[in-house]
Amino acid sequence: MADVSPETLAYLHRPGLRRLLFAARERFERNAGPYGTLRLTMLSPDEAHTLNGLLTPQRAFSPGGDARIKMPRLDAQLRQSRLAVSLEEALVAIDGPLGNRRAASAAAASARDAAWARVLRHPQARRPALAPWLEHARKRFGAATPERTALALQALDVLSVLPSDGQPLAALAASHAGGDAHALDRARPLGRLVTAALFALEHAPPREPASADEWRAVWARVGVSCDELSCTVLTLGLRPHRLARGYLAGRLRAAARAGRPLVLTLAELRAEPPRLAGEVLFVCENPSIVAAAASTLGTRCPSLLCTAGWPNTAVAAILDAAEAAGIEILVHADGDEAGAAIAARVLKRAGARPWRTVDASAGIHEESLLDELLDDLGSGWVGQRRLA
Repeated sequence: MADVSPETLAYLHRPGLRRLLFAARERFERNAGPYGTLRLTMLSPDEAHTLNGLLTPQRAFSPGGDARIKMPRLDAQLRQSRLAVSLEEALVAIDGPLGNRRAASAAAASARDAAWARVLRHPQARRPALAPWLEHARKRFGAATPERTALALQALDVLSVLPSDGQPLAALAASHAGGDAHALDRARPLGRLVTAALFALEHAPPREPASADEWRAVWARVGVSCDELSCTVLTLGLRPHRLARGYLAGRLRAAARAGRPLVLTLAELRAEPPRLAGEVLFVCENPSIVAAAASTLGTRCPSLLCTAGWPNTAVAAILDAAEAAGIEILVHADGDEAGAAIAARVLKRAGARPWRTVDASAGIHEESLLDELLDDLGSGWVGQRRLA
């Protein structure tokens, strides 16, 4: 590129050209060359005078008026003028090397595509239910940019180890989020991103939990406890072993004698791991079944456990106790995809089998079978293995 003489440089620094050359640089970088049209509004007297001298327009520019200047013409007239420089040379002389915004934009787009391709290659990204979440992540959380790709990949790593069998949230974060025990907290981007994915896996629109209670609930449904007091399990008729002593055993006996439902926290289940008695533990999905059993059967109801959705850590603690005592576990859930997954989760337990098998394609909810379920609970079949 030719050197610009001191006289030419002094001319280009005239105040009357400042706006023109600033706008020309912006357009030159955007279009990768002297293309397009500039428009300057409300010309000052100095600007109008300078532009008239440089461009010799067919109609003179007037102070207070506007100027429309084609970039190719500006380039040509600079070359033909006594300055004898191209527009590119003039712009470089004024403010240094020109950028290429079009090339930079193309490079950035290529980097985004490459970064997102890494996300899509993750095994968890192939799950159909996560398709809405992937779009959500790309748009809202900026996961398509290279610097944020790691966040989306971390979220998928966390999803790959869920559901859990009772792992605390902090432990999950420490082991699968770069060693940061708080990475999955509600206030952190990764925590919000993963919970949005959990909603998507439940076939709901991906979003952030609206409240702390909803936050704890969505984690509990995948077997992760945010804290030991908010993680609970609903029971009815659980009976402790005759030799069991302590606060928890006392609560279980009192509730069973009164025929009342009992909500147990994970904290008390961990403080005093329960020792259970009985031959069968019935497991249902919906609290309405427990409420109806308490109202109808009361003290005659056999041991009944409600998962209230996906089995959380407190549910797992009761199932652990039933397994340890050699108690048979009978599980029933809604006749839909989520219910089938819940039942399958419990059926992995030793001694577990279906309680009235339901066709998941039928979409039958537990409440529609309430009379049959109550009849099973109250028929006295426990210990006689009469249920088909």
